[in-house]
Amino acid sequence: MGTWCNLPTEILIQIFDYLEPVFLLKTVALVCERFKSIISDGDYYRLCYYQAVWSRFPLIEDVPMLRHKGKISCPELKELGKRLEEVCKRWSSPKPVQKFYSSYGTVVDAVHILKNTSICAVGTRHKCVDLWDVRDAPRVVSTMASAHNGWVSCLDSYEPETFFSGGWDSVVTVWKVREHSCEHLWSTRCRRGVMSIASRPDIVAVATFSPALSLMYQRCAMISKHLIHQKAIVNVKLAGNHVMTVARDRCLNIFDLRVLKTVERLYVTERFQWPKCLAIKDNIVFIGDTDGNVHLVDKSQHFQRFQTIQVSEPNSQIAAICPDQATFVCGGSDRTLRVIAPTKKHFVIKEIAVGHEITSMSSEHEILAIGKTNGYVEVYKPDRNSDESDDE
Repeated sequence: MGTWCNLPTEILIQIFDYLEPVFLLKTVALVCERFKSIISDGDYYRLCYYQAVWSRFPLIEDVPMLRHKGKISCPELKELGKRLEEVCKRWSSPKPVQKFYSSYGTVVDAVHILKNTSICAVGTRHKCVDLWDVRDAPRVVSTMASAHNGWVSCLDSYEPETFFSGGWDSVVTVWKVREHSCEHLWSTRCRRGVMSIASRPDIVAVATFSPALSLMYQRCAMISKHLIHQKAIVNVKLAGNHVMTVARDRCLNIFDLRVLKTVERLYVTERFQWPKCLAIKDNIVFIGDTDGNVHLVDKSQHFQRFQTIQVSEPNSQIAAICPDQATFVCGGSDRTLRVIAPTKKHFVIKEIAVGHEITSMSSEHEILAIGKTNGYVEVYKPDRNSDESDDE
């Protein structure tokens, strides 16, 4: 080993160029202090990153996915190269897909993997909610046959044992997950059909088919309503002190919970189109619209839009987005699941034809679940064998 450590730096770099970035970080850097210093050098790892993904990805500095004060730091660049390699490896070959049928075989309008679990909640147009364990072969944990009196339109959770469901019966319901059953905790009625729910321990934000945002304060059981749009809200997310909503008035609205008023507003789409879905990862806001586009907004730069990606054909709807570090997965009415790196120009890592329209999507611990109009839920999981070999 002493002979290797004493080789000139130029020769070591040539050798390292043949090794994968993940292997360099996890293994080679631990061999000796000299190897660690070379691999930890920012200029070297930039070269290492380019060697790994340059043929597939355009210049990464054009994308503020991981910027800190305008530039990508060395550790972030390392993590970006590592993550891009992992995503490409995961989706590079056809993967076995696990499928299961909703209890009553109707359109699945909502899927949600409960926080930090492998339990997938499924809401259908037959007014029921199913819980499935998708860690191994999918199996039913519990079925609430009459969870709502209308289509189940949305699901959300902030902890493993509790989740929320909303439906076109204008009701928001809270459920407690038991070992082999699910207990109804409480429900509250809204004035309109529930479109979207975003929850955390202190507050629940509810978007109904109206321009008003409903805020439920769990500690004091108080509900407040705020008129923030001109047309119906279609999706809502919580991010720190802000509630983000998109609506049929074409706007992204930023509502400040401290002052209880709108502080930012951005027109997202052209006339006759509107935002359809909303997702957040770190400082990046992802907005899918009804014209096949995904819009990227930088939360740290006063919600400035920095990129619009034409994902599918015009007039096709982007129904759901699951963002990751430097990539995102999306799907909608064109019946295609896509994994995309939002570089300039964006790079499509994988396209999968799923046969029917995608209505919803959820991801947790590398498990991806999609709901479809034919009543099926498809589950994509990493290859366990490859994961174990990476860890070794």
